[in-house]
Amino acid sequence: MLTYYFFTFFMLFLGCILLLLFLDLKIEVRFIREGENDELNITISILKGLLKYKTTIPFIDFLNNGRNIITANIYKKAKVSNTNAIEDEKEEKEFNYDEIKIIIKKGHYYYKKYCEVLHYIHKRITINKVLWKTNIGLEDAADTAIISGILWGIKSNLMTLLKRKLRPQRIYIDVVPCYVSKKFGVIFDCIVTLKIGYIIIAGIKLLSTKIKGGENIE
Repeated sequence: MLTYYFFTFFMLFLGCILLLLFLDLKIEVRFIREGENDELNITISILKGLLKYKTTIPFIDFLNNGRNIITANIYKKAKVSNTNAIEDEKEEKEFNYDEIKIIIKKGHYYYKKYCEVLHYIHKRITINKVLWKTNIGLEDAADTAIISGILWGIKSNLMTLLKRKLRPQRIYIDVVPCYVSKKFGVIFDCIVTLKIGYIIIAGIKLLSTKIKGGENIE
C-alpha cells in the first residue's frame, strides 16, 4: 500500500513538472513617452497573469550633475493576479560616460560569447504583438510633414526586417502628425512568449558556456 501511494505521488509530481515545462512565459515590454511622463514597464507572467512580476522604470531622466549624465529610478513590484505580493522598492542608479562605454563593451563581449544560446532562443521565441505609435508636432507644418514621412520610412523598414527575422504575429505602426502645436509622444508595446522548458534548456546551455569559457573582459 505504501508503495502504491509513493508511486501515485511520484507520477503526480512528474506530471506537474512536465506540465510546467510546457507552460508559456509571457514577457511584455511597454515604453511610454507622453508629456512629462517617460516610463518603461516590464511585466513577466504565467498562467494567464495569475503569477505576475512587474518592474517600472521612469526611463531615463537626463541630469547634468557632474559626470553622472543619466539617473534612473527603478521601481519593482511583484503581483499574484491583481494583488500586490511585495511592497514597492525604489532603487536609484547613476551612470557616467565611462560606465556607459563599459556597458557597451560588455554587451558586445557577451553577445559573441553566448551567440549560440541567443540563436537557440531566437528559433523558439514567439512575438505575439508589436505596437509602435508616435505623435509628432513641430512649430512648422511643413517640417512636421517631412519628419512624419521620415519616421514612416524608418518604421516600415525596421518592421520589414523584423518580419523577416522573427515573424511576429501582429504588427501595428502609426505616425500621427500634429500641425497645430509642438508635440512628441511614443508608445511602444511588445509581447513575447517562450515555453519554460526552453528557458530551462537555454539556462543549461548558458551555464555550460560560462563554465567552459570563464570570464575575461579586458
